[in-house]
Amino acid sequence: LLGVGRSYLSRLFSQKMNVNFRRFLNTIRIEKACTLLQDTKLTSKEVCYECGFENIRTFHRVFLEEQKMTPGEFRERMRKGLSAAYDDSYPIA
Repeated sequence: LLGVGRSYLSRLFSQKMNVNFRRFLNTIRIEKACTLLQDTKLTSKEVCYECGFENIRTFHRVFLEEQKMTPGEFRERMRKGLSAAYDDSYPIA
């Protein structure tokens, strides 16, 4: 389409943004997931697909990496009015 390869675009993106494209995209997806988990009653599976993840396993893995808790734990913290920020005193299952 643009006359350049995917690997070139990926490398260029990484150089300009100081983050690789997959990480950048996953961060945006998880930000949207947090909003949906907090503001809707969608299930984790529905949030997963709404945010562009291809399967629930990847969604949970990436969510845990980014938020240091599962989507269910995040939603529960929000329901209780607790901070979404990771806290060492909060047990992670």
